[in-house]
Amino acid sequence: MGMIKILALVSFFMIPSMSAQSQSASGLQIIRPLGDSITFGYSSDFSATGQNCYNAQVWCLYPNVKYGGNFGGGYRGILTWLAISEKNRVLKPFTTVGFQSGGSSIQQWVTNSQLHDGYPGARTDQLVPYSMMFMPPFPETPVTFIHLGTNDITQGHLDDKLDQNTIVDAAIANLSTIVKNVVNNTKSKVYLAKIIKFSISKYCPGQTTSKCADFSLANPIVEAYNEKIVKEFSSNKNVTIVEMDNILEASDYSPDGVHPALSGYFKMACKWAESANMFLDNKSCDDVSVADLTSLPPVATVLPYD
Repeated sequence: MGMIKILALVSFFMIPSMSAQSQSASGLQIIRPLGDSITFGYSSDFSATGQNCYNAQVWCLYPNVKYGGNFGGGYRGILTWLAISEKNRVLKPFTTVGFQSGGSSIQQWVTNSQLHDGYPGARTDQLVPYSMMFMPPFPETPVTFIHLGTNDITQGHLDDKLDQNTIVDAAIANLSTIVKNVVNNTKSKVYLAKIIKFSISKYCPGQTTSKCADFSLANPIVEAYNEKIVKEFSSNKNVTIVEMDNILEASDYSPDGVHPALSGYFKMACKWAESANMFLDNKSCDDVSVADLTSLPPVATVLPYD
């Protein structure tokens, strides 16, 4: 009688461990990723069969599904890969903390870097409560990555009662509370991103309605928001502003024009790593490419067993 056996590839077992036993090792960086669906790692890329997030929810976990389980978690998963790759390791080992692990790849679970606080659809006001909580057993989290404010703009842009200044001022006020709480409660160094802009939607270019939105029309609000981030936080000694807003090109976005594609998440991962000094000596993202990621075999293979 035939049986199905799941065999992990040999290379999977060769991953250097970042397990709980090693978390106290000297130099192991503890990171809390905080944000929305871009921190979660959501994308709307089409599959080979034409499926996408709007008609098959499994593809929302792209590129975890599309690339054989190698890359979930968006930039988070790529940071893990850059720290564990046998061939292309460029980052120091790290672990993550947070209240959830949705969207994370197999490698992240194995290396204890699957935890995060990325909540799809969340606005700044909705994440204020999370900023008041600390992460046992890490009450002091040395590093927090924050990319937040996109949903304040997308949701506010569709509300005719809200103008640009109202949207921006409310988001900045909430963001200030979040940063203050994170610093006070976790004694964390905050790496605060100027959020990425929107690209033109491939679904409904030039239209903005409740059913179909091209949020590239809202980029002036993004620019105003990012300017306020600089004004509000540039003098805060606990905050480093990360210039994330102009690193993506049109080809780096998913078809919705809101979420990055794999190449976009790769660029975001590299920018976080650069800002937080995560690179090994004499290493950088110049030593690796997106092609190195997509050429990997699946982490698990289904084989018949006699």
